[in-house]
Amino acid sequence: FAKPFVQALGGHKDSVSYLAKHPVSLMSVYSGGTDGEVFGWNLSGWNSLWSFPAHRGAVTGMSVSPNPAINGRYTLLTCGLDMRIHAWPLSDSVGNMQAGVVTYMGKNAFQSVDWNWQEKSTFVSAGAKVDLWEITRDTPIHSFSWGSDTVHCVKFNPTESNIFVSSSSDRGIVLYDSRQGSMLSKVILSMKSNDIYW
Repeated sequence: FAKPFVQALGGHKDSVSYLAKHPVSLMSVYSGGTDGEVFGWNLSGWNSLWSFPAHRGAVTGMSVSPNPAINGRYTLLTCGLDMRIHAWPLSDSVGNMQAGVVTYMGKNAFQSVDWNWQEKSTFVSAGAKVDLWEITRDTPIHSFSWGSDTVHCVKFNPTESNIFVSSSSDRGIVLYDSRQGSMLSKVILSMKSNDIYW
């Protein structure tokens, strides 16, 4: 390969569908595959720390908590087409992670998930609608829908912790306020967006 290619991390049996980075550790990266398998990678040694099947079907979204969330550990959220969100307390041991997993069930497939940057107990998911979750509850604390289009991506603002944004299949970008429990505005782009970053 030509420069700037640095290294290939091998291990997935199927294509990689999502990547997530650790908010504090520069050497930790996580990947999810279309076969539902999740890997934890150590970039300093270019090796896999652990892997396990997390979902039945593709992993469609991943996010690592910016602060220790469950059991005093950083927590990896994964979502998939199997209508589940899993919260995995990060550990060097797969057994510890699988023993501490918390599962949230949905009525439709999930496409995206993201932690709140300031409040360590809330996260947001996207799919048929946008759901705001609290880690101690097994149902969303609020659901948002604007039309019937599928929402592909959702992200919290890192500075304004109550603000998040989503992109949908109708080329729309919607801004939300979790304090008011409302959608603030919607903009239709000329082309569909695949992802959003602040």
